[in-house]
Amino acid sequence: MRPPEQIEDASPADILESITKAVFQAGMSWRVVEAKWPGFRDAFHGFDPERVAAMTPDDVARLKEDTRIIRNGRKIEATVHNAEAVLGSRPGHPRRNPRVARIARRLRGDPRRDAQRVQVPR
Repeated sequence: MRPPEQIEDASPADILESITKAVFQAGMSWRVVEAKWPGFRDAFHGFDPERVAAMTPDDVARLKEDTRIIRNGRKIEATVHNAEAVLGSRPGHPRRNPRVARIARRLRGDPRRDAQRVQVPR
């Protein structure tokens, strides 16, 4: 099994979009998720973490009825929570979360980690 591709110069929106896609693909056909993905981008404001984290319970209830996306309430709520976590991964953020910061570095491609990698001859 190959590791997932890294996102080059990932923005917080790119990270949130990647996490969200992984969440919604879990237990679903990736084809279904891909077919609905434009609706996801629109429903989740282009995956702008600030806007997604600010979604209210009424917004979540509205998305649970939105046929453009997969209407799984727990996954929609997880997306809002993940937006909060992505915001907390930024340096200097008052609720900085080191675990999310590590995941974000992995998605971006962390030069510190990449420099420590040793190439094993085959």
